[in-house]
Amino acid sequence: MRRARLALSLAAALATSVTAIPTPYNYEQAPLAAVESPGFVFGHPGQRVNVSLYVMSRCPDARMCESVFEDVLKHEGILDQVDLKLEFLGDIDRHAAYGVDCMHGDVECAGDAHQLCLAAHTPLEQFYAALSCMNYGNFPGAIGTIALTRRCAETSGIDWWASGVGKCVEGKRAAMVGRYTQRLAALTGEGYEPRPKEWDTEDEDAPLEHLGKEARLRLADSVRHTKKVGVTKSCTIEIASTLKHDKTRRCVVDGGVWKGCDDGHTAADFVRVISKEWKALNPT
Repeated sequence: MRRARLALSLAAALATSVTAIPTPYNYEQAPLAAVESPGFVFGHPGQRVNVSLYVMSRCPDARMCESVFEDVLKHEGILDQVDLKLEFLGDIDRHAAYGVDCMHGDVECAGDAHQLCLAAHTPLEQFYAALSCMNYGNFPGAIGTIALTRRCAETSGIDWWASGVGKCVEGKRAAMVGRYTQRLAALTGEGYEPRPKEWDTEDEDAPLEHLGKEARLRLADSVRHTKKVGVTKSCTIEIASTLKHDKTRRCVVDGGVWKGCDDGHTAADFVRVISKEWKALNPT
């Protein structure tokens, strides 16, 4: 009976933290710097080549360029040559469920935020494995649901709670309950469900899920950055350059068509350009 009451109390506590739709939030007064997180830039700026993918998580064009970069990152040595980050398109709207208006709805905003959390708290190789998992199959499918994000994270070897991804996505209270149930399961040798199974749906039409404070801040910060640099198309690829006069190599996928890609748009082309820029940054 004590164990049953404990399980019920845990479920009740978690329900209040993960099922409520968030209230409007003043993002302008809560800069990302206030979030205790390592940030979502990989590697060591100044020695590696900065590569930015400007995307929307449920956009077919984003899936197309992310698929190409999956092959880029598989090339020997490239992981050590790039600082790769994702930035997202949208409009700041304090009245929206997550503080941002996204082209493909609130569930896309959640997907954008989930991917930012993964990027912030995991190594590039693991992050991209989880991203590829989310893009696999009946795209866009359940992108934006916690169930899919967690399944892809754990499939990629990411510990949902220990990594910090779960706390970023679901919030501090959910993380406390989740970590507690993990420890309890380890002590008792019995499995515990930190969330009732009926909540773990990969249905894109399911009610909106709670989004943690860090995730909301990262999403708003990314959208503001994208606006600031003037990117309007998903997917836009930017590679920082020390060899070109305008300091940037840009390539766009728009409606399934590659545009403005002076250096080519295959994985081999991107590998060649990144390696060339890396050698310019690191002369022997």
